[in-house]
Amino acid sequence: MNLLSKNASRLADDYAMNNFGIKSAILMENAAISSFNIIRSYVNTDDRIIIICGSGNNGGDGYAIARHLHSHGYDVTVLSLGAKSRMSPETFDNYNAVKSLGINIIENHNHECNVSDLNSYRVYVEALIGVGGDEKIKSNTAKLLKKINACEGLKIAVDVPAGLNADTGIAHKDAFKADLTISMFAPKIGLYLNDGKKISGKIYTAYLGVPTNICDNFSDVKILEKSDIRANLPLRDDNSSKHDFGKVLVIAGSEKYSGAGALASNAALRSGAGLVYIASTCFHKSLMPEIIKIKLKPDNDMFIAEDNYDTLLPYIDKSDALVIGPGAGTNDGTLNLFRKIIDNFPEKKVLLDADGLLSISAEKVYNKNLIITPHIYEFSRLICQNVNEFRTNELNTAIEYSKKMNCIIHLKYKPSISTDGKKSFLTINGNAGMSSGGSGDVLSGIAGAYLSQGLKPLSAISTAAFVHALSGDICIKKQNKESLAASDLIENLKYCFE
Repeated sequence: MNLLSKNASRLADDYAMNNFGIKSAILMENAAISSFNIIRSYVNTDDRIIIICGSGNNGGDGYAIARHLHSHGYDVTVLSLGAKSRMSPETFDNYNAVKSLGINIIENHNHECNVSDLNSYRVYVEALIGVGGDEKIKSNTAKLLKKINACEGLKIAVDVPAGLNADTGIAHKDAFKADLTISMFAPKIGLYLNDGKKISGKIYTAYLGVPTNICDNFSDVKILEKSDIRANLPLRDDNSSKHDFGKVLVIAGSEKYSGAGALASNAALRSGAGLVYIASTCFHKSLMPEIIKIKLKPDNDMFIAEDNYDTLLPYIDKSDALVIGPGAGTNDGTLNLFRKIIDNFPEKKVLLDADGLLSISAEKVYNKNLIITPHIYEFSRLICQNVNEFRTNELNTAIEYSKKMNCIIHLKYKPSISTDGKKSFLTINGNAGMSSGGSGDVLSGIAGAYLSQGLKPLSAISTAAFVHALSGDICIKKQNKESLAASDLIENLKYCFE
């Protein structure tokens, strides 16, 4: 599913008009019809509806929606907040049509909040600003939105809730709090980031009478859907063998943290890898019997020692993907070993997680075969920024450092972000029950398996993130969030493709 930025929305709009010859008025009418059909599934004809309209094209959508609701017998009032002198031609035409139809219009061009009887409505449709707005709204507008938010009843935003930045998801404290948002062309990025997740409600896309793939040309941020997952993974031919689905080498675990290596390895096996090797100083008893063990020398702290390079060399050579780091240790020798592997095998697909992340630098240039999977605090340490410096700009920060380091970054956050610096994927499924130790190790194993099966690094980690989260959502259909453990995620991988 494509997501659009403010600029991409404008480009899609221009493309529809200039390349398909669809005039702005037709796009507005199609948006209104599609929005009306969504709204009517939520409201009854005897529900009192108020539509708050601005002077731009978002307001024009609102006036047009009012026409269609009125024509189908709904009780509609329009709160007109846009001065007629500032209306676009399409908006002005729809305003006049509303007036000609005898629909009740409350003229309130100063956005004052002294609208009488505002709490008597059952449905509030906000078409005030749209995609061009941000978190900086005028005080009168903020007061009005605060009053509307306090009213009981269904709240519907057209395109983007007023007071929300469509790019960053940062919202004014009194931004319109929608139960559902109807977005034009495609959902906007900010609906899924920061405050956007809390105030957008259920998200719909209006059909504007243009090919739905129009946004492919303009969207750099996407969301995978379940139908994409099976398409991304290779078909398992009846004549295939274990050698057709890749070999994963997991370099992870230690005496203190042997479970991390077992979780990553078991997840890789359960995700379709043909063969899985685990190289470690200690093997957890939960390690599946199908996994091949490679005993490594420990250092004085029982972590993976630096002089294991020659032992690992033949397994690195014959593996299609490496998963390095979970529970392996943070001693200098361990990290030096990891650096040597990364530097000497630039053509090898490598996923670096947990302790392994301490072996890299944000100042060094790597290659697009390397995936790093930090959570937000590990990322903070890597880029030497306080979490609060980028917490509200996490997407752009991940993109910036992916370009700078020339590697794939998967930032474990909500939503999680997978990016190669040009294209990004958000993972919006999953749940708070997954916030427990070992969950990230499972993700690493899943991604390692997908890398071994031939997926390109960005596709592998974004697909793995979706499946990992889907397994978490399957878990809480059977148990509560508090009881969800990382090993439950592995157990439920088998149900992700039903």
